[in-house]
Amino acid sequence: MVGPPVRVSSADVGHRVVVRRRITGLSGPTGAQAYTDVLGILEHWDETTLRVRRSDGNTIEMQIAEVAHAKRVPNPPPRRSR
Repeated sequence: MVGPPVRVSSADVGHRVVVRRRITGLSGPTGAQAYTDVLGILEHWDETTLRVRRSDGNTIEMQIAEVAHAKRVPNPPPRRSR
């Protein structure tokens, strides 16, 4: 099944994004396609690949063909001091 178009581009590099990608070869609990989400800063985008740096510092690179949906999201709210 083809999902909605990828809504990030080179204009979103440096911004916070969420990317939902297909997990090849795995099914979810209902037997449908399995997905995973990656949240972080978009570091690279071209016609075939994108790279996201998560808040823990790990970088996730994936093929555009694996992406079911992606979009820019707001920055997290500031942490409250206790």
